[in-house]
Amino acid sequence: MPRLIPVSALFFTGLFSLLAATNPDKQEYAEHLVWTFQTTTCQQVQQPPAMHIACSTISLLPTDQAAKLIASYSQQQNFVFFSLYTTNFLGLQHRSIGVGKMFVSQLELHSQQSLLAVR
Repeated sequence: MPRLIPVSALFFTGLFSLLAATNPDKQEYAEHLVWTFQTTTCQQVQQPPAMHIACSTISLLPTDQAAKLIASYSQQQNFVFFSLYTTNFLGLQHRSIGVGKMFVSQLELHSQQSLLAVR
């Protein structure tokens, strides 16, 4: 039993160090959001006007410029081991939790049903 405490401490130190090292930054989030728009959201046949305008804007720009644009409309709350992101872009509100270089996302259209995606 006495060996269990140092092993547990070592395990949790390693786990939290890994989480801190893999906490995605704002640029990674913006690139993820552009990819999400290009591959799923903007591929929908019927889109509300706000989504159509956002998709048209993003599709006209090169990916790196679209990511910079999205980043300028985004806020990050960094909690060391994970980050919360909120983007308000042309009538769309997108929220994500970034942890371990992955994102759990929620897209909201004003007063419409939310879409939840894990990537």
